[in-house]
Amino acid sequence: MYKPGWPALKMDWNDYLLRHIEWGWATFGTPQDGRGPKGPLDHALKEVKEIEANPADITEWIDAIILTIDGYFRAAGDADVLKLERLAFLSGVEYQSWTNPLVSLKDTLTKLLDQPDSLELWRHAIFLSMVGYVQLNEGSTNEMLMQLFAKQRKNFNRDWPDWRKSDPDKAVEHVRGKHD
Repeated sequence: MYKPGWPALKMDWNDYLLRHIEWGWATFGTPQDGRGPKGPLDHALKEVKEIEANPADITEWIDAIILTIDGYFRAAGDADVLKLERLAFLSGVEYQSWTNPLVSLKDTLTKLLDQPDSLELWRHAIFLSMVGYVQLNEGSTNEMLMQLFAKQRKNFNRDWPDWRKSDPDKAVEHVRGKHD
């Protein structure tokens, strides 16, 4: 998972975000390249359908977390404001109070269709994705960061099409076959 120029892996939230942003910008372009939050939003809505089909598939909830984080940054979100460790803690504390985080996530993502640059909605979507994950783990957030790093490693090893040839408002899908 190590990439040239990166410090040694720390396995903390800040390290995850550093690698998320650097790899994502290199693989899918930057907001300055015209790659805003609509692509991750399109992909997150597809993940919601996959979660609806199999709500107990923890990997789909991890995908939702990753895509909502990406949407937040592509909407000009600030890493200093986004405290993933705090959101993870709160999701562990509050997971029982959300009767259906999937419905709330779907509603939030639907609102983002009209307000794709709303940082408040993106942060809420990240939180709801984490709550859905934590509900499957009965309140435990211990595995979440490790699962995020594992999915990040898998994504690093996938083949991705040239983002410059794709619609900036649509999901960029990896080439099927390797590391599915």
